[in-house]
Amino acid sequence: MPRPGDYIIYGVETSTGVRMRIRVEITGVDEEGFLVRVRPEEVRGLRDPLAQLVARGLRGEQRIPRGNRVDLASFFTRGVGPGILYTEPGSLPGGAAEESLRFMGAVLRVRASWDQEAGWLRSLEAEVRGALKRPQRLSVRLLESSFLKP
Repeated sequence: MPRPGDYIIYGVETSTGVRMRIRVEITGVDEEGFLVRVRPEEVRGLRDPLAQLVARGLRGEQRIPRGNRVDLASFFTRGVGPGILYTEPGSLPGGAAEESLRFMGAVLRVRASWDQEAGWLRSLEAEVRGALKRPQRLSVRLLESSFLKP
């Protein structure tokens, strides 16, 4: 269980050359949930619309409820909140989820996995096909953590 001061660093890459290191700091923990501060440590090439959506949705200080149930469709259609970072342990069979969404002639496919014991995001792969000349890909990977093993 994370404590205030713990952190996770995620590496984010896209097929268009975006490279980011995102730091998630646990600033508070109580019976209701986790208070997290999300900030980019390094950003290169942020021209990709999919990466901009993710970066915009995660930035700042926000609360994640303890009983959070991850909703990939909501995260990618609304692009808000850190709720994708944590899901209640045991709420997803095998600690993984997959979603396929159709919108405006495009198809978005997302696959993600979370630590089965702690509930924090380990990896996410997203791809958009159909709306652009070439498919756009987004990859998020756990790089480092003070309380999870990569």
